[in-house]
Amino acid sequence: MVVLIADEDFLEFGLRDAYLSFNESSHQFLEIQGLSSSGPTSQLMFKLGLAVWCGFVGAFFTFPGLRYARMHWDSFKYCEGQPFL
Repeated sequence: MVVLIADEDFLEFGLRDAYLSFNESSHQFLEIQGLSSSGPTSQLMFKLGLAVWCGFVGAFFTFPGLRYARMHWDSFKYCEGQPFL
């Protein structure tokens, strides 16, 4: 909910400027190499790829943690009423 009320300038971390700089330098590099291309990809595809990558990384960290928490909860339920050793 904080994202919905936060100012846009607070959440901006320079992705657009970095992408434009990367796109310009890659276009120049491709021209030097003799390839005619407008650049690696559009900004929308870049953001989509970044979102998919972040989703995979989040899944790799989240789901094992949830599984471990469920195993911990099940061990408490299994040992309920038994004194500690």
